Amino acid sequence: MVRTRCAGARGPRVGAASRVRVSAAVLVAAVVVAGCGSSGVAPAARDAVLRADDVPAGYKPVTHGAFEPQLSKAEEDALFGCAQLPAWFMFRDDDDHGGTRADSPDFTYGRFAGGPAQRIASKVRIAPSADDVRIPLAGLDHDAVADCFAPLFRAGFARGLGGRPKVTTSDFAVRRRSLGGIGDQSAAFQATATMHTGGGPVHQDLNLYFVRAGRALVTMYAAGFDSPTDQRLAEQLLSIMASRL
Repeated sequence: MVRTRCAGARGPRVGAASRVRVSAAVLVAAVVVAGCGSSGVAPAARDAVLRADDVPAGYKPVTHGAFEPQLSKAEEDALFGCAQLPAWFMFRDDDDHGGTRADSPDFTYGRFAGGPAQRIASKVRIAPSADDVRIPLAGLDHDAVADCFAPLFRAGFARGLGGRPKVTTSDFAVRRRSLGGIGDQSAAFQATATMHTGGGPVHQDLNLYFVRAGRALVTMYAAGFDSPTDQRLAEQLLSIMASRL
């Protein structure tokens, strides 16, 4: 099944305030998409990645980099064992047979605390079959699995303000959330935390998304550091990539 309908776009607002509201959103979407057209041949992964005209005005393309949270080997093994996911759902692998994997450029917006105010990174991975994504994704359909992603979210917070000297973290929590009707199957998780800095409390949220639509995998990691990430924009970008596969 190929989805072709996309949600509406809405650009972010970046403004100054006495209390800084920070959102960091991790969105990792797995989109499995079948081949299109009468031939039944899946398009190349590079045809589905985000382009400069997919994102709102103000976002700038930069070279794709290692922007995802960094876990130790032991933490990775614990995460994938707990969630029963293959590593390629979220992290880079070395296999690329006949154009089955491609990275989007990263997109950044604005400036905040010495870095971009917003950043989006994504990639496309076409799996050998729909079941390679459908079966693991079905295992995420219960609340308890949210705790499996806690190490990933903690690493994401630590890579930002949470890793700075004299910054402490409180109110850390992870929950499941709904992604709606994108693709054939979906799962999503959100982590929230408060960073206590010399300038006052800073609130962050990290979001992780998985979407299946056939047999191709899209992972998207996005972070907003000055305001909550626009969830409608995130869903729009996922829909755009899914519609190209």
